[in-house]
Amino acid sequence: MAAGGRGRIPVGGLLGVGFAVHPGTGHDVAMVVSSSGHGLFDAVTGGRIAREYDPG
Repeated sequence: MAAGGRGRIPVGGLLGVGFAVHPGTGHDVAMVVSSSGHGLFDAVTGGRIAREYDPG
């Protein structure tokens, strides 16, 4: 099981991963870019902050 007890989140067509600090919470965040869009996740809790299926 992954951190935060959320289990695994499959990502097909992974293109890139980046990390930063969320300006509002100070938590580490992860930006995941795949062939199906972009996702922003809280790296501390594993929670999804935002998801964009059509980033264009």
